[in-house]
Amino acid sequence: ENFKDRENFHFIIANAEEIPLEDNTFEVITCTNSFHHYLHPEKALKEMYRLLKPGGKIYILDPTIDNWFFKIISAGFKIFDRAQAKLYSTKEFQEMISGAGMKYTGTKKIKMQKIHTGMK
Repeated sequence: ENFKDRENFHFIIANAEEIPLEDNTFEVITCTNSFHHYLHPEKALKEMYRLLKPGGKIYILDPTIDNWFFKIISAGFKIFDRAQAKLYSTKEFQEMISGAGMKYTGTKKIKMQKIHTGMK
């Protein structure tokens, strides 16, 4: 609603595996805290790659199971949250990205910070 009068914003509801846009549409694609919900992550990555212009970049921000905390969280998701598909390790991300035909250029670990809600 806030962006309805702006020409440079277009919202599309689509499956991450079949986005109704032409090839080579974006210079940058970001995927924030949703990758672990994809039932077919390899297909989603190939779709992102299809949408990238030559030389474009994809940035994925998602928890990995590289440490014990997220391994426990991932196990809990499997029991209590059926919508949760899977948390991946950095190595699994590297393999999926390479398998989609892209070059993996690195990982940056972001330290979790305490969230302040303003509530007491």
